[in-house]
Amino acid sequence: MTMKKGEVTLLTIAPEYAFSSLGFRHDLAVVPHNSTGYYEVDSFGDKEKKQAEALKITCNLNNAAYKLKLNDYKQAKKLCTKVLELDSQNVKALYKRAQVYINITNLDLAEFDIKKVLEIDPES
Repeated sequence: MTMKKGEVTLLTIAPEYAFSSLGFRHDLAVVPHNSTGYYEVDSFGDKEKKQAEALKITCNLNNAAYKLKLNDYKQAKKLCTKVLELDSQNVKALYKRAQVYINITNLDLAEFDIKKVLEIDPES
């Protein structure tokens, strides 16, 4: 479901998630232990969507680098592919995925990703 700008969603949250098992107390309000919370959520604007996407890319690339160091090639490949689904021209994701393919001796796919890197950024 995609929200349009200006649309609002009303969420109902179970008490243990909204206020913890102990309830919530603030100087201006006291929320009893078994209360139900209602929250109004606005949709992301284009700027926020781009920021969230950039953050996803950065996090997935960092996680992929970590998985490569742990020799967890399956997860590293999965994370790089997630990045490429968001940004098919991401040189770092292509390069890291090529490293995965080299380590699992799938040299044809490694070559494919490296060639794509060189098409995108010949100076690499």
